Amino acid sequence: MKLEILATIILISFIQNFCVIAETPVPYLSSECLDEDDELVKTTLKDKEDLLNALKTIVPKVYSEDNWEVSMVKPLLNMKESAYYGMATALCNEKTAKKTWYVELLFTKHLPSASASTGIMFVTKTKSEGWRVWYQYK
Repeated sequence: MKLEILATIILISFIQNFCVIAETPVPYLSSECLDEDDELVKTTLKDKEDLLNALKTIVPKVYSEDNWEVSMVKPLLNMKESAYYGMATALCNEKTAKKTWYVELLFTKHLPSASASTGIMFVTKTKSEGWRVWYQYK
């Protein structure tokens, strides 16, 4: 029993120290949701080309990767039955989920690993910043 308590204390102190030492947030554990609905711009499929062009600037900043391809880009509203829509709603809210685009990327240098070669972003368009990533996973 004493050994289990000691191990738990050591584990807790390691986790606390690790969290303090980490200088950058772990992307799949945080999101930057915009709560101001009036800041978000409603988009349509006509905005897809604009988003694809914006990704040329966004992806290298978000992932620091050179070799990437877009696997899928679609409004999250068109994926309402998917887990991603539920995830966006849970991480942020339904109003934001309805104005979010799902972007799936392929990082070719990490193939054949499916998990290392896939990136997912939730992107919205705002009045002040243009296209903005509010969630990323890789």
